Amino acid sequence: MLIRVSQGSLAMLGLTKLKMDAEPSTIYFLQYSPGGCKASCAFCTQARVNIGSKDFLSRIIWPRVRLEDILGRLKGNTRVKRVCFQAVIKDDFIDEAIEISRRLSSTGIPLSIAITPVNREVLYSLYEAGVERLGIGLDAATPKIFRNVNKPYTWEKYLDFIRDGLAVFGEKKVHIHLIYGLGESEEEFLRAMKMLYKMGADVSLFSFTPIRGTPLANAPQPSISGYRVMQVLRFMLSTGQEIDTIVKLCGGKVYLKRDPRWLRNIHKAVLTSGCPWCNRPFYNESPRMIYNYPNMDLVKKNMDKILRELSARVVD
Repeated sequence: MLIRVSQGSLAMLGLTKLKMDAEPSTIYFLQYSPGGCKASCAFCTQARVNIGSKDFLSRIIWPRVRLEDILGRLKGNTRVKRVCFQAVIKDDFIDEAIEISRRLSSTGIPLSIAITPVNREVLYSLYEAGVERLGIGLDAATPKIFRNVNKPYTWEKYLDFIRDGLAVFGEKKVHIHLIYGLGESEEEFLRAMKMLYKMGADVSLFSFTPIRGTPLANAPQPSISGYRVMQVLRFMLSTGQEIDTIVKLCGGKVYLKRDPRWLRNIHKAVLTSGCPWCNRPFYNESPRMIYNYPNMDLVKKNMDKILRELSARVVD
């Protein structure tokens, strides 16, 4: 059975040579489809209607390999802390996703799956196949942005799917992917994060990345200072902290009031967010402009830069 594996993951497993500034602690898989995904997301090279190479997802190359060639390298591999499997929409993708999940979970490594809306019975089947956590690519922070970027299904169907996911996998074991910089205001983005945490889900932050071959190829990358604010607030929400008293809203932008509660946690806030051990090194960014830091060593090395990036959004 063919499956795609991120180039960094292949290097981690010793199947290719690649110089890496940071190693992945999770191995990332992508369901294989020669024509890509039947969805039409405007930011994604996997979308069948986009002309971008199907060897890419975001900035990363995902070579095709035989699943059977991977499984043996996963069993007993103590360097691999989690396996993440992302499904695409294609004919019979659900049955294949369940089978792949069963085979990946047989390695004994904790397994996450990211999938578009399916019914609750499918979620139970994935759970029984060994999936521990669920990722959901809501991506857009508002219904309008959701429609503008051509997400499949409807906003309401995704919210219902989140509720189903929580019913099957449990609170904080459903991770909602949100992409910052698709045209929403910062206030709208913050509102979406608060809504999702109130539902019982967790938020995985992504920065928008313009990719050649997609309709958004020439759109600008988002503000790094604004993204840092969202990282701080996401971290505080994820740890159950109250944020309203440290937030100042002005013209759709979000500012932080100087406060020791977030200042002492900034080094954790800028790390990649997602399932435990997810660090997806340089998935959204180049090493020259890091939005999500893959490890604490790089955070410490760049802390002065991080604080400068955030300083424009801090008020007394």
